[in-house]
Amino acid sequence: MAEQIRLQSWLETLDSELALETETSGSVLDEDTMHIILDLARDAANNVTRPASPLTVFTLGVLVGQGATLGQAAANLTQLMHDATPEGSGDEGSGDTEGQDASIEQ
Repeated sequence: MAEQIRLQSWLETLDSELALETETSGSVLDEDTMHIILDLARDAANNVTRPASPLTVFTLGVLVGQGATLGQAAANLTQLMHDATPEGSGDEGSGDTEGQDASIEQ
């Protein structure tokens, strides 16, 4: 619970200090966006290597900055991870990735 409160406080600080709020939907880091980012970070750490997590999320930001939608960029990165990960390593086949892919496409 305390971790969630700290996260929420940090996100509110980011919103206010960096003027990240949008006119129509409030925070750019809404619940769906956070889930997509955190799922991608988890999958990169588990399926590639731990240092891949922040680097993959950074790449996600670059793609979105270049005009890709968050969902499509995350789906593309997830597919690249799946294609680049040898069978039998990481969480492949555990069902985790399948559920994450479905949430990205929404």
